[in-house]
Amino acid sequence: EACDTFDSQETCKPSDKCVWKNDKCQEGCWTFGPDSCSKHDRCILSGAECKDKNYATCMPSCGGDDKSDWACKQLGNRSVFEPGCAWAGKSCVKEQLCCNIGFSCLEKDEAFTGCVQTKQISTWIAMDVPLPAGWKGTFVGGGRTEYSVPAAAEGEPVAGTALYCFMAILPDSPEVQLMKLAKMHKASIFACDGSDVFHSWKSASGNWDTGTSTLTNTDVFINVWEQVKKGGKYLDFDWTVKVDADALLLPDRLKAHIAGLRPPANRAIYLKNNAMD
Repeated sequence: EACDTFDSQETCKPSDKCVWKNDKCQEGCWTFGPDSCSKHDRCILSGAECKDKNYATCMPSCGGDDKSDWACKQLGNRSVFEPGCAWAGKSCVKEQLCCNIGFSCLEKDEAFTGCVQTKQISTWIAMDVPLPAGWKGTFVGGGRTEYSVPAAAEGEPVAGTALYCFMAILPDSPEVQLMKLAKMHKASIFACDGSDVFHSWKSASGNWDTGTSTLTNTDVFINVWEQVKKGGKYLDFDWTVKVDADALLLPDRLKAHIAGLRPPANRAIYLKNNAMD
């Protein structure tokens, strides 16, 4: 259907190549390629902007050696691509699906239906979680779990293989020397298309569900990921790769694997490298 046939922001969806602007549903650009979006002055691809040269196109950022002759004038704003599910604690009346694993869309009362945790899921076990006090608990919908993304069909756009790699190291630890050796030999993250090194801090000790002692470093890496997001360098690349200092990373081999998977372009995808988490 044509975008102007949708009469509300709820029905005007990026998946239909439409964007809600100036209180009406309008056609938008849906590409990283050379298709001009200067006529529309907006992009609906998540994380994209319209940029100006002799034509405009959607890209995550502008500048760098390959864009040195671009004016980089922003013509339109980035638009958020709706995930089609609701996050923890939010209303799920419209989606009837929760984004978080272990959460369900349940009715609390006549005034609110939202996503609440019903299972605690870890690497080893899954345990039921009691409903919060005062929740009616009528089941409306489940929560997302892992699912595979089909390879791009012949003729469809395929994601690139440019890698932004980062490493979090503990100061005054053997990780520092490992990082320096990798940098000296232009190996590991330093052989990627872009890279950064961040500092972590010593983790506390905790227990697995099995009782086995381990390190609890969730807070450490949430902080590191926040630094990655704040820096914004990852936006210039196709994939973001977190690498441990003592891990062996061969970027060219990873690129070959990615190319072989033919991941569809313009999709949020997470590549699993083990069968556990």
